[in-house]
Amino acid sequence: LEVEVRRNAAVAALVGAASSAMAIAYVTRAASTGGVLDWVFGLVLGAVGVSQLVSLVDARTPLLVADGLGIRLRLGREWRGLPWCSLGQVVVGPRTSRIRDGRLVVAPRHLNRALEGLDRKARRQVALSQKLYAAPLVVPLGMTTRVSTDDLVAELARLSQGRAAVVEIAGYVAQPVVPDSPATGSRRERIRASQRPPEADVADRGTPGGGRAP
Repeated sequence: LEVEVRRNAAVAALVGAASSAMAIAYVTRAASTGGVLDWVFGLVLGAVGVSQLVSLVDARTPLLVADGLGIRLRLGREWRGLPWCSLGQVVVGPRTSRIRDGRLVVAPRHLNRALEGLDRKARRQVALSQKLYAAPLVVPLGMTTRVSTDDLVAELARLSQGRAAVVEIAGYVAQPVVPDSPATGSRRERIRASQRPPEADVADRGTPGGGRAP
């Protein structure tokens, strides 16, 4: 059986309908009174209503699907499939309060390889997730989403069959992601290091403090 995470269509419909109704009321009053605040409230609520109605349509397609082969994430308009053997761990951070949503963090073993070839919209979503959650591949778990199972951790562990670690950590905050490439420093420094003769390294290691031998 598959595990799916989708947008919560019921919440999107409720918020979208309420925001749209309030926006119409404010705009109607603004048209008769000319009040600036009425126009502002009407436009803001209208934007909220439109965004929620877009989420309602988007709820027909899952945000994440997990099965016996691996995890598939929807990033923008495209899907990215990650086999279980390519994942280092999957962390489920449960919702801890009414105002703090949980999250499902997917951590590949080789991040650059998992993200290569994404289109512009997908890259924007990855960048936003990195900024909000300190991790690029994250699916929120809260009022705005719904999960197809009551025990997400147990189902993911069953599907992974030990090929990837599946853990639950309350209040989990991902550490900043370190790129796969071990190269550090400027390009000029890396070139100098690669051209340095081996004798210099031997001399440095044999001198206290890393200095050059006299």
